[in-house]
Amino acid sequence: ADVCRNHTASSIEGESVTLNCRFTLSYTYYVMKWYQQLSNRKMTEIIYLYSASTNTRTGRYSVSHQKGNKAVSLTITGLMPTDSGIYFCAHCVDRGSTLGKLYFGKGTQLTVRPAIQNPDPAVYQLKSPESSNISVCLFTDFDSEINVEPSTESNMTRLKSTSLDMKTMDSKSNGALAWSNSFDLGCNSTFNYTFHSSSGESSGKGSLEKCPVR
Repeated sequence: ADVCRNHTASSIEGESVTLNCRFTLSYTYYVMKWYQQLSNRKMTEIIYLYSASTNTRTGRYSVSHQKGNKAVSLTITGLMPTDSGIYFCAHCVDRGSTLGKLYFGKGTQLTVRPAIQNPDPAVYQLKSPESSNISVCLFTDFDSEINVEPSTESNMTRLKSTSLDMKTMDSKSNGALAWSNSFDLGCNSTFNYTFHSSSGESSGKGSLEKCPVR
């Protein structure tokens, strides 16, 4: 079976990434295949290459084959956040009219981070008279490299970070949400980040207070 060199890979939206695999197949004629498994979806074949070829391309996917070194690599260009998933390299024997059993590698987990331009981090606290015993904090527009895990002192639970596509502004922003069943005086210390408070205006039954970065 083939063995993927890298078990994890990370890149930024719009860039390219190359995933490498080595294999131990000793047959002269074989087929190398690459499969993609996105979140909560079945595995899908995205590109393949015969042993006699050195490279091939299909859309944004291209494969390079070094037969002597028993190595094959997959390059994905123009990365999008939706490309995040697990990629598997597989091979099978080519018997002319039929193909043999597929052998899969361990897979490489690819994470594509959104391209956030000119980030301006801010945290918002949602307040409502009807739920004074609940504190909700929203952290937005932070750099993809920032650790947004809740502070151990805040006793907050955090939802998974996501990318907010603000099409009307032709830009993207990172977002993370944290909440607690006990009232918190502010969100300043929630995300291991330095903020200072500023009062917000009330609207309707609740208010949204913005705490810009210091």
